[in-house]
Amino acid sequence: MALKEDINKAFESSVGGSSPEISQLSGDLAKAIRDYIGELTFRVESLTGDTILATGAVVTNTGVNTLPVKISFTVSSDNPKLPTDQSNALVSVIKVDENQNKSLSGVS
Repeated sequence: MALKEDINKAFESSVGGSSPEISQLSGDLAKAIRDYIGELTFRVESLTGDTILATGAVVTNTGVNTLPVKISFTVSSDNPKLPTDQSNALVSVIKVDENQNKSLSGVS
């Protein structure tokens, strides 16, 4: 169900019926919530990824790798350094930056 319909249903069940005013309020609230979320700043708390280094990509004192090498890593506030090879994220935790967004909520 869309947000507007969810809000509309909640209002209708709380007052025991529907009205044009409830429909208008539901639409206005859904737009306000959409706009609010669109203005928020999000930050990555932790990110886990995997990548495969191709044959010949790793050079050691014994020579280059002859098979692909899989590497995994986690970037987080405890481990903030990102490897030089970026990979596709498999798992991530994204949170709203509360300090950055306090003024946008209109409530304390």
